[in-house]
Amino acid sequence: MGVKNLLSLLNTVTETEKKVDPIDQFKKYKNKASYNAKAQFNLACCYYNGLGCEKNVNEAIKYFQLSSNNGNIHAHFTISQMYYNGIHFEKNLNEAFKYCKLAADNHLVNDGEYHINAIFNLASYYYNGEGCISNLKESTKYFLYLLNDTEAQEIINKIQIKNRTNSIDSEVTVESNDADDQFEPMLPEHIGGGLLSQASSCGSDPCDHIDEKYSNIPIKIKSRNDNFKIDLIVDKPYQYIYRTFSYFSGKKVAIDASLLIYQYVIGIRNTSHDLVSLDGDFTSHIHAVVSKSLLYLDNNITPIFVFDGKPPEIKSDTLIKRRIDRLTAKTQMDNELNESEKIKLFKKSTIITYKQMDQCKEILRAMGIPVVESLQEADSQLAYLTKEHDVYGAGSEDADLLAFETTKFLKNISSSKKNNIIEYDLNNTLKNFGLNMYEFIDLCILLGCDYVEAIPGITPNDAYNIIKKHRSIVNFLKSDDSIKYKFPENYRKDCIAASSYFLECPHKPVTSDQLKLGIYDINKIKDLLIKKYSYSRTKVDKIISKISNESFEKKPKDHPITTHMFYKKFIDPFPEKYINPFPEYKKTYINGNKKNDGVDSSYKSHMNIEKKRFYSNL
Repeated sequence: MGVKNLLSLLNTVTETEKKVDPIDQFKKYKNKASYNAKAQFNLACCYYNGLGCEKNVNEAIKYFQLSSNNGNIHAHFTISQMYYNGIHFEKNLNEAFKYCKLAADNHLVNDGEYHINAIFNLASYYYNGEGCISNLKESTKYFLYLLNDTEAQEIINKIQIKNRTNSIDSEVTVESNDADDQFEPMLPEHIGGGLLSQASSCGSDPCDHIDEKYSNIPIKIKSRNDNFKIDLIVDKPYQYIYRTFSYFSGKKVAIDASLLIYQYVIGIRNTSHDLVSLDGDFTSHIHAVVSKSLLYLDNNITPIFVFDGKPPEIKSDTLIKRRIDRLTAKTQMDNELNESEKIKLFKKSTIITYKQMDQCKEILRAMGIPVVESLQEADSQLAYLTKEHDVYGAGSEDADLLAFETTKFLKNISSSKKNNIIEYDLNNTLKNFGLNMYEFIDLCILLGCDYVEAIPGITPNDAYNIIKKHRSIVNFLKSDDSIKYKFPENYRKDCIAASSYFLECPHKPVTSDQLKLGIYDINKIKDLLIKKYSYSRTKVDKIISKISNESFEKKPKDHPITTHMFYKKFIDPFPEKYINPFPEYKKTYINGNKKNDGVDSSYKSHMNIEKKRFYSNL
């Protein structure tokens, strides 16, 4: 699909809000104000602005404070602005700072909501020393949460932080005002903020080494308190939202295996080489599925790898074009002398064979990771899993998933940047677009997909407006609006065929048991990774240890007992009730109950050490 076209549209288009009677709204907030912090805030706004009631500042202040006491960040920020500007309260910078910090730090608790202006103001307070001691390190930390905010970005650039990272540690220093001094930001958890990705990945705080004396930002940063305005919180169904890996803990996520492997191989080819075994066999695909599986397990996510089946006939033209492009790139690569251009062509020539896909399935099954083979396209199989099974969402970079009615499309979930997962919700998208599923599918087709080419001259906004006006491609083609565009032969027929395929959503039925973590085979893992793919024994031991720990300690309750669980739970080599491997630490049992003789802690400590040694050698 024209993935970029659809995603750009998803990020911009929303349906116009319906007009609401302010009196009805006031009554609704009044009824909920006894227990709901958001309703308390909105009721305060009604009293403050005279919406649906007589203006009453005293009642407004009362409910602002009540909402703040119940943790509403908008109430925190409003009270902070009042104290800062001396509106309805005596001007008090200490109180302004206190309430601003409550609002700004909300995102640090349980993946909370970001309040952009609160974060900006807190950063400026720390820099200016307003209501607190001036602290450039803290100021910079909060500005770094706002990398999508133009004003904050300008200030960060003036601070001139330079991120230096190697494989061991990360150092961030402040350098001279050089245009080449750039740091590489991590995308936001919710709105575009976050700390420096490289520094974060190495466990280092990017603000640790900031030196106050090198700062060249203005003497004072102007906070965002001038435009004091109080507005209602209007709930909109989110079209997309940033998620962290921690959010998916305990959930099942279906993964587009072919795309994940392809992306990994492309990434490796940036080095101008492939990963190979000692025998010279290609192994990048194996490293892809093993490393990503461990990433998911480490975050208590159950990955379900979905592989493509036989491609549908409707996709034959696209596949032929891709094959020609790969062969062309390979031919050009052999004659290319420029190294950077050669790497680009090397990446374009990438192909993952059926044999290599089968090798990936083999190692995944040996690791006990669920594998699903699609009837045709992986996209339609992924959609089926999210609709018919307890699978939270589908991870891919291909927006075709939404046209197959995938309930939640997870972009970047295969990325190593754990705080950059974007979740698109289908139902909310349809609501915001003001389209039904049939119309949305036609919109996707008009933008260009794997089955029908995009029409030159039709931008994403044009496509949206066309569907909103005509409600279908067929109606559009009959109208005078279509005259100015050039359509390929059989375009109408191809669109109807594509729409039918999306709605049909071909898939292979699976059972719930097929989507659970299964039994892993230590001997087969070692045989494949060490003998066939040239992994080191140390590396394989770490992989097995991680699989064992994640599967045993973090497996959701509904998972069956697998071999390693049975061994640990029922064939414990150190059954404390019967064997005491440390006779100097005596323990007695009375009627099956432990009797504390004052040496439990030492005994357990030694017992745990020996158990760890035993299990690490399995």
